[in-house]
This record gives sequence, structure tokens and C-alpha cells, in this order.
Amino acid sequence: MNYDYQWPDASFKLDQLNKKSKAGSRVASIESFFEKRFNKKCLLFPSARSAMMTVLSYKNVNRSHIAFVPKWTSHCVWGTVARFANPTCINDKIVNYSMRVNKWGYSFNTEFETDQVINSSVDSLFTDSKLLLNGSNFELISLPKILGTVSGGIVCFDDKNFHDYVIRARNMTSDYISSHQFKSKLAQVRGEPELLPWDSIEYLNLKTQPDENRHIASLLDNYKLAEELISERMNKLKNLLNLEDLKIQDGRLPCLVPVKEEFLTDTSSFMRRNFNFSLENEIDKFEPIYLLPVHIGISETEFNEFCSFIK
Repeated sequence: MNYDYQWPDASFKLDQLNKKSKAGSRVASIESFFEKRFNKKCLLFPSARSAMMTVLSYKNVNRSHIAFVPKWTSHCVWGTVARFANPTCINDKIVNYSMRVNKWGYSFNTEFETDQVINSSVDSLFTDSKLLLNGSNFELISLPKILGTVSGGIVCFDDKNFHDYVIRARNMTSDYISSHQFKSKLAQVRGEPELLPWDSIEYLNLKTQPDENRHIASLLDNYKLAEELISERMNKLKNLLNLEDLKIQDGRLPCLVPVKEEFLTDTSSFMRRNFNFSLENEIDKFEPIYLLPVHIGISETEFNEFCSFIK
């Protein structure tokens, strides 16, 4: 298990490389899988970060705008927003847009109007399609965070012009950049540091590679597996912990449970982070917590070991 166990480890079989496949048909089948599951229009991107950049570009967000990003949000969100707008974690009347970060699969409320909000639900596992696009026209999902893939992001959207915008931009994406980015992500999984700076070109790439598409398609069954496994583990935790503060939505499964220190006998095996129990996106009420993972990257033995530290 990785030290950073917030999400599943990526897995990639070398025998998936260099097999003949039609990239376009793979993309269509992956997008169709999520459209049927979510009952929403969906598009595939190389990553959720690439997807976020495309949405920001489509909405003409620029350096004249100020965008709210919650405190303690990951560097990838801050870095992505900073390429287009001026990010801030202080909410006031001059803010133009808000990144609604549904952290670790928990739903947060927002004060902003639908056209000002982008829903970042990168590690939410949706089991009810009605929860998608709640208060926004765009919902971002990261496939590595829910399926354990090397790459891939999905945008669910409710905007009649977005599809054609993306297809035009995708067709103009350089094959060299697309190929280099995927190879760099594979290098990251393999621990080859000389190829790690893939994020410097990610904002230029909207296209996935044939090997990449084959890899993602091979792990789509993990969605159902994750749904069953996380549901089972959350039911167990409900008997061990008081989860009422988390206001867990029926139809959205988390990747982990934030636990306060007072409920644990020992914290040495846990990652320490911060969580906003107010569940209000623009209100700063973060508290230090410890992470108890429930996703598919954690074995049953590891999960039970984490649970053994609950008082």
C-alpha cells in the first residue's frame, strides 16, 4: 500500500501496450458506458485536470476573473485554476467563479449560481444519476481515483455547445503531446522520475492514446466492484462510528472516511489531513482529521486493520 492511500494505486499491464485498436471506437465505448450509468452527456479526457482546464477555457475564464477554491484543496486544482484565473480561498463579493470541491466523495453546498460553479467530484462514486450536475452545468470525475486507472477523466455536462467545442479542440490536439503525456504518466507509475513533469503539458492535451483507451476500457468493471465493496464497508463503519456529521448522500459513495482523533485509539497508521465538517464550500471550518480508506485499492485485511483502531 502506498503511503498516500487516499485513492487506489494505478495498475497497468505491459501486455496492454502496442496492440492494434481503433482509438475512436474505444473512446466512444468508454463515453457510452458513463452516459448509460449517469444518464448524462459525458466526454472522456486524459485526466480530470485536463477536463477542468477545458471547461475553464470554454467558459472564457481569464485573468480578469477571481475564482474561489476551498482551503486545503489539492495542488492540481489550485494550479489548474491559476492558469486561467486568480484563485482565492477568501469568499467575498468580487469572486466570479467557484470550484465546488466535493472532497473525498462528500457533497458540499455552495452560495454561487449554476453558471458560476464547476463541480469537482473527482473521487465520488455515483450510484444515483440524479445527484450529478446539481447546481452546475459541469461535473468532473477522475478515473484513477475511482477505478485505479493510470489516467482518464470524465466530464458530465449540460451545455448544448460544449460537445462540439471539445471535439474541435480534441481534433487539433498534437499526437506527440498526447503520446508524451501518457508515457510520462506510465513513468510516474513505474517510478521513473526523469519523466515526471507531465503536468506542464497537460493543459494542452485533450486526446487519449489507443493504449490508454484500452487500459481504461479494461477496468470499467471496477465501477460495479467499487460500488459493492464501498457500500459494504460503509455499512460496517456505520456500526462503528457516528457518521451523521458527514451527511452522507444516498447515491454518492466516498473513497474514505474522515475520522476525528477522539474516535481512534492510535493514529500512527493514518494519514492526517483537514476536513470541513460544515459541508459548506465557501465557509472555512476545517478541522484536523485522520483518513480511513474504503476504496477498492485497500485490501480487506488492510481495511480491517484500520478499523481495529476505532474506539
